[in-house]
Amino acid sequence: MKQNRLYAITATFILSLSLGAFASTSASTSAPTSTHSNTPFQPATQNAPVVGKVRVVTTLPVGATKIRFQGASYFAHGGIFYQPFQGRFRIVSAPIGITVNALPAKPRVVRIKNQRYFVSNGIYYKRSGKRFIVVRRPV
Repeated sequence: MKQNRLYAITATFILSLSLGAFASTSASTSAPTSTHSNTPFQPATQNAPVVGKVRVVTTLPVGATKIRFQGASYFAHGGIFYQPFQGRFRIVSAPIGITVNALPAKPRVVRIKNQRYFVSNGIYYKRSGKRFIVVRRPV
């Protein structure tokens, strides 16, 4: 009899713990967190480790496009530009004048001084034939 009661108490305790954990996580409306800290989840580029003052990633996103520009190799994906760096890839500013085949998803279209620009991640693009060229932010 004592052993059955002990099983019932143990089962009730485990169930209450699991329900309590479920209730606390399901009631939360905050952003998802990474598995390594309690900080809000950020896209991979924002979580990229910093080597010195350089933000790096070990692998490129699937579908990244290689671009040769002014004698250097770049990779672009989703409006983020990468360069090879010490066996990894550093995240760099979009080089002014580089051309890409396609814009990142859902760019904003803006008109400045009667010129049409596409803006994504703070990068300004202008159409150049069937491609898009990165330009300085117009003033």
